[in-house]
Amino acid sequence: VKGSGRRRKRPRRSPGSDDIQRVIAESIETVYSEDEADEILSLKDLADYVRNQQYSAFWHAVEGSKRLILVHIVGDEAPWIKYSVVLKADLTLTCYVAKTSVARLGSSLCIPTAVKSKRALMEFLESIENWDSSLSSTSDSLDEDIGEAVRLLPGKSTATPTEDKAAAIHFLREQFNLLSTKKERRRYSVDFMVFSCILFTISPHAYKYICSSGNISLPNPMIIRSVCLSSGMNSQPLPQSATFLRYAAKRISDLDDEERLVTLMVDEIHIKPFFDYKGGSTTDVAPNSTEVASSVLVFTVQSLRCQFKEVVHIVPMQRADAQFLHKLLIDLICGLEKIGYRVACVVNDGSSVNREAMSHFTSPPNEGIVYPHPSDPARPLFFVIDPVNILKCIRNSWLDQSNDLLCFYFPEFHAEPTRVQRMLSASFTTIRDLYNLENYQLVRYGYSLSREALYPVNTERENVKLALQIFNNSLPKVLRALGAKHKLRFFEETASFIEIIVKWWRIVNVKAPDTGTALRDQFQEPVFPSEDDPKVDFLYKFLDWLDEWKGKDLDSGTLTSETHAALQHTTHALVEVARYCFTELKLSCILLGKIQTDNLEERFGNSKHLASPQYHNSIRQLHESEGELQPQDSLPTVAAACETENEGDEQWEDLHKQEHTFHPSNTVGVTGEALSKLEDTLPVLVYVAGYAVHATLERLNCVKCRPVLSINKAINISVAQRHFKLAKELAGGGLFFSNNVCHKRCCAQLHCRSGTVEAGGVSEDAKPAPACHRPHGGVS
Repeated sequence: VKGSGRRRKRPRRSPGSDDIQRVIAESIETVYSEDEADEILSLKDLADYVRNQQYSAFWHAVEGSKRLILVHIVGDEAPWIKYSVVLKADLTLTCYVAKTSVARLGSSLCIPTAVKSKRALMEFLESIENWDSSLSSTSDSLDEDIGEAVRLLPGKSTATPTEDKAAAIHFLREQFNLLSTKKERRRYSVDFMVFSCILFTISPHAYKYICSSGNISLPNPMIIRSVCLSSGMNSQPLPQSATFLRYAAKRISDLDDEERLVTLMVDEIHIKPFFDYKGGSTTDVAPNSTEVASSVLVFTVQSLRCQFKEVVHIVPMQRADAQFLHKLLIDLICGLEKIGYRVACVVNDGSSVNREAMSHFTSPPNEGIVYPHPSDPARPLFFVIDPVNILKCIRNSWLDQSNDLLCFYFPEFHAEPTRVQRMLSASFTTIRDLYNLENYQLVRYGYSLSREALYPVNTERENVKLALQIFNNSLPKVLRALGAKHKLRFFEETASFIEIIVKWWRIVNVKAPDTGTALRDQFQEPVFPSEDDPKVDFLYKFLDWLDEWKGKDLDSGTLTSETHAALQHTTHALVEVARYCFTELKLSCILLGKIQTDNLEERFGNSKHLASPQYHNSIRQLHESEGELQPQDSLPTVAAACETENEGDEQWEDLHKQEHTFHPSNTVGVTGEALSKLEDTLPVLVYVAGYAVHATLERLNCVKCRPVLSINKAINISVAQRHFKLAKELAGGGLFFSNNVCHKRCCAQLHCRSGTVEAGGVSEDAKPAPACHRPHGGVS
């Protein structure tokens, strides 16, 4: 106390205080010294430090001028590097497993991007060693090793030598992920789902066998069926149907404006004439007759600027009628134009009915190569007779000649101006003699020839592949090589005739822009707007040659009048189509092979293969096979629409978020009036909706999903809720309500099936449905 006079005592020093201070000072000095020793001075200093540690048995240091490499070598009979850690001079770190750079090992071990001290590096190396030992010590080490190896495969193959293996690597990665996941939780990528759907549509039996074998994990066939059926792509036979051109309208979103320039191909398929009753209706009744249909007209569009081709309409017919066909053509062309397609020309087989139907586009009817467009009279609509059919007719006319040697008598194509044009003879018998010379030889000059092409039966006369064995680019060379040696009659003239037809065919059959470059043939390149294009020049000379041949007025040894007129018509029409595309549409080139029915014939073959092995299929089989073929064209475009630059493993459910998918619209109107029509079936619908919620909850096995999908409350049946009575009686009180969303979804599905869908939203007065607590009961 101040002023008390007492002296303040000095505090006593504890006997151990000096020792404590000394220990603290020593500790601080030790920390400084350890931090100094832990500091990485150079890569050489770090390499020496690693070698002196106890981990040197696992890690081996390889010192370089600019980096330090730490490797773990597996001591097999053929040693190999399993792990490698690369440290650069700036102390950045990269870890590799085999040859693959990784950012994570397992689920918990993250790879740092840089190290700041020796201690941190040693802890990281120790963690890799511990992780490796934990893999080898577990009972499932083999599966985990395989899983880790598959997971470390590169997500995207960027190196040029392995680009063709990238898809296989992605497939292996996804397969292992699927195998390591429970079946109810498996999710498939878009590409794999598309692959599965296409495989199923090609062969359902093969798909089921692959699934049952267990070699590959595939989606259940029921899932595939639901995906294919949800597309709504089945063709409808009647133009007044609400689904007329619906599939064509969906596919147009895959095309750019330039790619929407199309040709409309028409062909007739003979079917089995009988009434086919299925699903409460008959499908084989011809709309233009009360009799059973004996054939169908198939309408296909094909883009002139891309590979797009699709069947857009199928109509059963009892007998061909020009007026009915003309009306169909107008409806289809105007319908396609309204959707957004631009129909440039119509292609058919040139039969009398088809020609008459086209002639009605003018008044009075007149046959020609161009007509006023039905949607816009200022635009032209070209008419082309199928070049594929013409080629078969030329071969068949050659076979049907009445002279002994089956000769065509034709004028010389390249006549010298100083002499008179000669008449030449092309003998089909000469080709047969050539074939007989080498028939029993293992190695032959005429390798393209077969007996079916030289002696065809009636069905083989319609096979264009057999006709192309005659009109083959190599056959004239073979005739000249063996003709003089074996004294074959008219071999030179026969070779000249084949060369004329082959050159014409090479020009009109170009389907790809790079065909001519690949084959080094200028006549198989696209037609260009150049004035000196040799292809266009040849077509004009070919027309002059046909005029000269027709002017000879021969009774035999010539084409039939129909074949000659069709050949002249098509050649002239193709020249005019090319001119229109260059002058009016400003196209840079045109592929004349797009203006033919070759792709339509291929589609017929696939349909017959899917339908049944019988020669004539029914209209129902044709519709069903078309419903299976359409996804093979549509699904790849869905996969392409879902691709992104950063994510290659998008799930199938992401398709619902895409803009260009072909799934039915989710906007379905379920009004009170519509529900009143289904009053008798509402009790069943309530029970089905409840069981659907129960099955969903059982499959999800998620506690949070239960309140989202259902409302847990007792059922009090009132007069307005008598449709709950069936569910209560069947379940004995063990039910709870599904929410409004689930019930509306079931109502919408039922209306979609029954075809009473209206535009707009689902009505808000739809009642919730009960969901079962137990798996028994319900309508599946």
